[in-house]
Amino acid sequence: MDLSNIVFDNYRGSFTGSAVQIVSEPEIKTRRVDGIVFRNFDVKSSNPLRFIGNPSYEIGKVLLENFNAEIEKPGDPFIVKGCDSLIFKNVRLNGKQYPDSQVSEKDN
Repeated sequence: MDLSNIVFDNYRGSFTGSAVQIVSEPEIKTRRVDGIVFRNFDVKSSNPLRFIGNPSYEIGKVLLENFNAEIEKPGDPFIVKGCDSLIFKNVRLNGKQYPDSQVSEKDN
């Protein structure tokens, strides 16, 4: 199964878990997750945003654009592991404006 070229747009809300997450457990037989866009979000989240691939493959390109999130749990507002390309365009997390950039798990 491939999951690609999916856009989530214009969402506002509060979450008791993670507001946005792509997590692929090793037993899930997904060949590819790529081209996922989260655009125009204004969310509150109890836990960090999570982008976690598995040893069989990495998550491809994920874009956060015009994205604002308040994360209640102390520490890093996002977790990146096994994700090839997490791209920020106009992203604010916990009131901090992040520069437009590409984030890898080495940066987190």
